Amino acid sequence: MVLSEEERREAESRILDELEDEHARRLRRLEHKRQRVRSKREQQAQLQKELVVAEMRDEMRHEFYTERGYKLYIDSRGRENWLTPEEFEWRTKYRRRRRRRRKLVPSFKGTRLRTVLIYTGLLAVAVILGIFLVR
Repeated sequence: MVLSEEERREAESRILDELEDEHARRLRRLEHKRQRVRSKREQQAQLQKELVVAEMRDEMRHEFYTERGYKLYIDSRGRENWLTPEEFEWRTKYRRRRRRRRKLVPSFKGTRLRTVLIYTGLLAVAVILGIFLVR
């Protein structure tokens, strides 16, 4: 079946419109990808700057506190604190005092006596049961 001239022009027009739409979609997709890459680079650059600033802050804090005689104290949760020598001494002494007080010597006298009494009672019951069964 042969297309008429008018049908042919309509088909060409429709195909051309589809191709233009596809071309526009591809361009939008490409631009979107470029923006994502650009945004990702900017985020990475920002993170890198923040890391450099954080390192500088830590170095400057370390220098500042060491110049003024502060000491680094690591608490029981692993957090680092810079303390004056007086605070550092107080905390370490306080921890030592608290440790000494916390050490409890377990008392076995009461539990040992209780255990001996229970076994003696069980032995008495067993002897009485044995005598009863023999008769």
